[in-house]
Amino acid sequence: MRQTWNARHGFSLIELLVTLAIAAILLAVAAPSLRGLVGEERLTGVTNELVYALQLSRSEAIKRAATVRLCPSRAPLAAVPTCADNGFADGWIVVADESGDGLIGAGDRVILQREPVGGTVSFTAQATVAGGVQFDAQGSSITAAGAPNPGSVVIGRPGSADSRSVSVRASGRIDSARSAS
Repeated sequence: MRQTWNARHGFSLIELLVTLAIAAILLAVAAPSLRGLVGEERLTGVTNELVYALQLSRSEAIKRAATVRLCPSRAPLAAVPTCADNGFADGWIVVADESGDGLIGAGDRVILQREPVGGTVSFTAQATVAGGVQFDAQGSSITAAGAPNPGSVVIGRPGSADSRSVSVRASGRIDSARSAS
């Protein structure tokens, strides 16, 4: 005896369209918050990279008992990178002043090179650290003349109130925090 089975297999067109409409609505609601989350994570990552570079500069200065400088660079990945007062968005370098002359030259060692960050993040440095941060053999932040040099860099996203502040005290201590919006 043969049985007939009238059950439908699969989904009807109406069921499929309703499911796609619900998925589209959920995606439209979630996309802006996901974009904000990605931007915030990018900001946090760049902040952590700058803090790491500053901490590396300070520890290398203490280890080498010599001046080490973190400075912005127009071409940080060049074979012989140089410091420039162009801001940190184009990248930065960490250089040990092995020659002891206070200038970055052929006899000095490049310790770290950071590629350009890109347009998704902006940097606003105080005038005291706009050209970079220099640490002496005791780990203190100093000017080229040897005077104490505290300062901070605010890292933000264009079009957003979200930002982070990285500060360097004259003692060399490095802090990072969310900036007040």
